[in-house]
Amino acid sequence: MNSVDEGRSEAVVNVVDAVRATIGDENIIICEGGCDSTEVCFTPCKAEDISKIIAIAKKYNVTVVTSNNPFRAVDGTKFAGGGILVDLSKMNKIIKLDTVAMTVKVGAGCIFKDLAEACSSEGFTLGSFPFNKAATVGSWAVSNTVGYGTYKYGNSKDNIVNLKVVTEDASIIETGYDNIGYYMSGYNLTQLFSASEGTLGVVTEATFKLFPKGIKKKFAFSFESIGKMQEAFTKIVQHPSILPRNIAWCAKNMTIVFALDGTQDSVDLEEQAIGEMMEKIPATKVDDCIASKVCEAVCKPRTSKKNKEVVPIKNWGELVSACENMVYGTIADRSTACVISDTDRGLPE
Repeated sequence: MNSVDEGRSEAVVNVVDAVRATIGDENIIICEGGCDSTEVCFTPCKAEDISKIIAIAKKYNVTVVTSNNPFRAVDGTKFAGGGILVDLSKMNKIIKLDTVAMTVKVGAGCIFKDLAEACSSEGFTLGSFPFNKAATVGSWAVSNTVGYGTYKYGNSKDNIVNLKVVTEDASIIETGYDNIGYYMSGYNLTQLFSASEGTLGVVTEATFKLFPKGIKKKFAFSFESIGKMQEAFTKIVQHPSILPRNIAWCAKNMTIVFALDGTQDSVDLEEQAIGEMMEKIPATKVDDCIASKVCEAVCKPRTSKKNKEVVPIKNWGELVSACENMVYGTIADRSTACVISDTDRGLPE
């Protein structure tokens, strides 16, 4: 056993040797001092290599996790340490941006900041994306969480038309089509894998819908009470045509921030309608600079986020009051609010 194999299980050493012989030493990083609690890390460049790694690991009964979700094994079990990590960071290319079909195919290791900039340069925007633009396409694709734009465009499963996946048995499949939605009989595998948290296979590529970029506008209102904020949410979600891209809120400051997108005329009309609605509550419009700061404070990524829950909008005020207003979040859809707390005591059940 050589120096890089010291402290590793015999099965993992056998996997490393077999992978070296199969895909080459340049695609392997040996973890020194730990790598997400695994014994070794592989950095493949294509789905075919991942398929070989999974087949070899399966032969030696070694657990595989990926950078898409390092907390769950590819076979669906909860990861308890050891085994191998498949790092998808090399698979970070924007493969094809189709301005006619309005889709973009991208590798799972690409970060959203790079993807969003590439789409914007062509006059398009993604529907929804993680609040943290340093997140990878793969981690977002297998999640079912709330992000920026979820209220208007839905979450990841609503914005992905196709996934390339290496399954637990080392098969390589595509779940849909790059240039057309899934409007046919049979299981919708794209939505199934999109909500799987990486437990059904390794997502290596994703094809997203694109939308014309238009203009963007943020504005905010402050309220006298949590009850008035609850009234505002109820009126907004029950309105037949008002559809903000994002609705962020901060209970401590009793502020709601609306983010709109579209043509200049549509944004102006939507802003006017929201303003008239808020005036009747009543609510006070705050400076646009304050609106941007509040939205940034609510939506920026935090490593300290300790508690996050989704609740029916009708119960939002009750939960916020129970937390003594020390919470913030977004409105996920017409029925659901996302509530986040940074405190140690957590959210009440």
